[in-house]
Formats: sequence, structure tokens, C-alpha cells
Amino acid sequence: MQTQVSLRKNSGFTILETIIAITVIGMVIAAATQLTQSSMKIGRSTMSQFIAFHLAEEGLEIVRNMRDSNWLQNTSWRSGLDDGLYGISENSGNSGPRWTLKKISAADDNERERFQRTIFIDSGKITSRVTYGQIGGEKEISLTMKLTDWKKGPL
Repeated sequence: MQTQVSLRKNSGFTILETIIAITVIGMVIAAATQLTQSSMKIGRSTMSQFIAFHLAEEGLEIVRNMRDSNWLQNTSWRSGLDDGLYGISENSGNSGPRWTLKKISAADDNERERFQRTIFIDSGKITSRVTYGQIGGEKEISLTMKLTDWKKGPL
């Protein structure tokens, strides 16, 4: 006696297979989206840190430039560079230096910008500090240099 096995051809996916496939595709898309968002957040953080570092370097360069300009004008190299805390402001006039330092107190509540720059001068030691807001709190970049009198050597 011969038994006949009837084989049924599957003509398509069952509903269960379809639901599993959609779930897997959804998980892959969600992971890719999360990775993209995370990469963008890290990129913004890195760019802010990059900008803050260069603004702090620029602060040191402004002070060096003021010292050098004083020498070229045969004035005291520390003219305008008294000890204290300074804010950096841009000179909007056509004449004179582009940047100027204005003395501020630690309690000054200036208009808040994304990058807040200050210069602290203490006996020839210059500290350029940039603070900036970022997700997770406020961050700070601080660079320090020691000014020297080229004619007399280190202070």
C-alpha cells in the first residue's frame, strides 16, 4: 500500500512572519536613528569646545597684541594691562584697535551670550577663560600664559 503525502505549497508569508519582519525592520531603523542623534550631539559638543578653545587663544593674543602695540608706541608695555578682570569688546569704530579690554567685576551680570569671555591679569600672568552653556551644564576652557618684557626678560 502506498501512502500519498500531499504537499501544500506556501504561496506567501503568514501573518506571524510579517509581524516579525516589521518588528525587526523597526528595531533596525530605531537603532540607526539613535546612532545618528548621538553622533550629531557629539558633533555639536565638539564644535562648541573647538570654538571655545580658539576664543580663549584669541583672548591671549589680544593681550599680546596690546603689549606689542605699547612697545611700538614707546609707552609702558603694561599700559592698559593693569591687574584685574576684563571683558573683551569689539571696537566698532574705524580707527584704533579692533578689540579692547574693559574692566569688569566678578559680580557683573552682562548680557548672556553663548560664549562668555573674560581675561584675568595678575602680575603678568594672563588667564583667558571662556565659559559656554551646553547640554548637561556649563563648560569652561581656560588658557594661561606669562607675559614677558622682551627688553628686560621674564617678570
